[in-house]
Amino acid sequence: MLVIVDGPPGATGKNARYPAVPITMKYFSATSIDFILDDYNRNDEKEIAKIWSVSCCMAGISHTKSEIKFEKGGVILE
Repeated sequence: MLVIVDGPPGATGKNARYPAVPITMKYFSATSIDFILDDYNRNDEKEIAKIWSVSCCMAGISHTKSEIKFEKGGVILE
């Protein structure tokens, strides 16, 4: 499954996009999921991706994190 996270807007609040991973994992825990986070050039998105990565490690979920060349930056956790 591929989940693309491109909202809500950054002005919504700090780490507004964070819930995408824990909520998706709650309902699709038996599924292989890749997450793409848009706007990775922003500090908030960098922090969110770091939190996601740490959360995966703590849960014993093997993953890689790679930057993607988008207009405003992107990152994929797979």
